Amino acid sequence: MEPSASRADAWDVAQRVIGMLPPRGQAKWASLSAAQQAEVVALAEPFLLRWNADRDRRHLAVILSAFTAGWNARAPAPAVTCTLLETVQCY
Repeated sequence: MEPSASRADAWDVAQRVIGMLPPRGQAKWASLSAAQQAEVVALAEPFLLRWNADRDRRHLAVILSAFTAGWNARAPAPAVTCTLLETVQCY
């Protein structure tokens, strides 16, 4: 079954967001299986699509919160939190 256009778009946007993350965030993302990554993208999909449309920093902040909650629930150790200050920070 082919993914819907919005799912494919959300995945593309998620890949751009992951590319913006510091190494710690990128490593946490890479530690997830493809199925877990898809689940995390699905959690953030509406915000990914909105951020893609308007680049509102509030949407990016929600995306980072969703990614943080999603990946820490699926791969708890070590926990990694990413947040938006002036730039994206992961700790």
